[in-house]
Amino acid sequence: MDPLSLVASLVAVGQLATTIISYLKQVKEGSLERIKLREEVRNLAFMVEVLKDRVDDAEDPETELTSIRSIAIDGGPLDQLKFALESLAKKLAPHGRKRQISESISWPLTRKDFGDLLQTLERQKALLSLAIANDNVLWNSFSLN
Repeated sequence: MDPLSLVASLVAVGQLATTIISYLKQVKEGSLERIKLREEVRNLAFMVEVLKDRVDDAEDPETELTSIRSIAIDGGPLDQLKFALESLAKKLAPHGRKRQISESISWPLTRKDFGDLLQTLERQKALLSLAIANDNVLWNSFSLN
């Protein structure tokens, strides 16, 4: 994936995360789950921002961003993360005025949905973290030469 497309994908994921955080602030029930999910999404948003900065700062993306580019393949970790966030955003988004009022006070996820979603987000976060760490090692080896 070229750097411009990669940045566009990262921006889209970051915007989804920001939207979800906003929705989670409106929910009144499910407080422990809501807080855990909000923190997980916030951490993912931070990692996505780090990835975006790495892509922006790369002098030679072909050699410096090997691992970061690998997470952006079709159906890869970045696509899976985007899908999970889109699914969550749909569940959290208020729909219509009457439903908006009732949904602003109720938690839309079952315990199973919450557990599955949290596990997916944590897995994708781990893959993003590995890509960042791996490219750090690669970048350091280039800078020493």
